[in-house]
Order: sequence, then structure tokens, then C-alpha cells
Amino acid sequence: MYWDTGAPYHYVRLVGAKPGGTAPAHELLIVGGEDHKTGQADDAGTRYALLEQWTRERFPLATEVCFRWSGQVMAPVDGLAFIGRNPLDDDNVYIATGFSGTA
Repeated sequence: MYWDTGAPYHYVRLVGAKPGGTAPAHELLIVGGEDHKTGQADDAGTRYALLEQWTRERFPLATEVCFRWSGQVMAPVDGLAFIGRNPLDDDNVYIATGFSGTA
């Protein structure tokens, strides 16, 4: 895996074909980044376009976009994960969240 230190950052990795599996018969370049704070933007289409532009500038042999997805990586302000009882649930429900993903 490679990622840059820009803001927003980007990362890439190759996923190879696996004989006999369901993976495609060629390698896939996975590209991600263009992150934003959870709940502070509703512009996935713009971010996908920026990722594709960034990718094509650096990997001119890249062909079609096979998949797109988006997810949330919770990054707490203090950088510490929360592990314990879910404050909005029953006493026997515990959660572990806020691991920051890329930290």
C-alpha cells in the first residue's frame, strides 16, 4: 500500500487475480482518499471524480472504473478509540469504535 501526505490524502494498492477464485483475471488498482469529516459533506460524486482524475494523472494505463464505494471512518478529536458501554443502549451492549482507520 502507498499513500501520500497531501490534504486530502490518497492511497493505492494492487489486488492480483487469484486462480480459481471469483477475482477478475487481471490486477485491480484500488484507489482511495478524498476524505472529509463525517456528516460534513454530501458530495460523493465530486469526490469520485477527483479520485479518478488523480488516478488517471498518475496511472495513465488505468482503464475503466469497476467499482465505487464510500464509507465512514470515525476519527475522534482526541485520537483515542471509545471502548465500553453504548451510552444509548441497554447495559449489556458494548461498542468499540473510533480507531481512526489510517492512524
